[in-house]
Amino acid sequence: MPQTLIFTGNPGPGITIAATAAALGMAASGQRTLLLTLGSSAGLGALLGVELSAHPTTVASNLDVLVPDPATELADVWSKSTAQLPAGLARMAADELPLLPGFGALFGLLRLVGLRNTYERIVIDAGPHDALLLALGLPDSARWLIRLLLGLDRGPGQSRTSVSNGLLPSDFLPNGFVNGTQDVRVQIERTRADLIAPSSACACYVLRPDAVGLAEARLALPAIQLHGLAVPTVAVGPLRPSEDIPEETATLWPTRPWIPFPAPTSAGIPGLISLSPALASCDPLDAPPTPVLDRHQGAPAIAADLPGLPKGALGLTLSGDELIVRIGPYRRHILLPDGLRGTTAIRATREGDLLIIRRRE
Repeated sequence: MPQTLIFTGNPGPGITIAATAAALGMAASGQRTLLLTLGSSAGLGALLGVELSAHPTTVASNLDVLVPDPATELADVWSKSTAQLPAGLARMAADELPLLPGFGALFGLLRLVGLRNTYERIVIDAGPHDALLLALGLPDSARWLIRLLLGLDRGPGQSRTSVSNGLLPSDFLPNGFVNGTQDVRVQIERTRADLIAPSSACACYVLRPDAVGLAEARLALPAIQLHGLAVPTVAVGPLRPSEDIPEETATLWPTRPWIPFPAPTSAGIPGLISLSPALASCDPLDAPPTPVLDRHQGAPAIAADLPGLPKGALGLTLSGDELIVRIGPYRRHILLPDGLRGTTAIRATREGDLLIIRRRE
């Protein structure tokens, strides 16, 4: 299975520049590499000076570029599902469906399932952190909605009580619809866990070197880790000539290397290749630690590494078998491990960057 390096960060051109330069460096080292962008093909195509499509396009030796089309991906999923839907829904055309926020990034990540065995390395230009966080949170949102409507009869969160409390009378719904809905929910959750496992994927946060970018990153980086995607490195740029990294950044994430990079000095692929040596350090040598664990010191717990999180930015709410963790504007519904379900006798503590939820003694 290829190692996947995901680039995200503050809105701006730095994410695409860093991801493309890193991918070109991997390809130049002889590794068969795929660069996948979850945004528009226009920006990346202009940066590379080539026309891109929803199929892998070879732009340099050992490097293919892919720009998935979310509308086409949604239509394909819909066409495969209509046979299991109630008649009223099955009559809807794919073009009538809304493309909800986060769907584009989610479909792009799911596209990797069929492609990853073709390549030795995969680099993802995931765009700004808000879009990536929406995509990472969609499986949790789907689980919450299906638990509310139908209950969870299989997979993560399975509970007979939730099925009996579902708002929709599942006995009167087509079996194919109920089973298909539950199976898709389970598959999406498992696919997310597989795609972002630290043994196969991690992220590099691309920080825009200004006060606004730093303030956003202090919330976004721990939020990405909260969703299970490890962020072991931070790239800062593109830096103007003689511009330095702000001094306060050195104390925020002391265990993560800061990787400065300038803007390309020339257009097209040659200018990006010149940045590859600087951005090679974005690729960690070893698999990073798992950001969210379901045990701590041998006991059932939620142990989440939330580096650099400002005081007062964290909120917790217990909702049935789930813990809702809020970091500023971001939140995630996390399933409690078996040893913590069915009780309110739990407590939360902070030990440095580590948030620990465990049974109250």
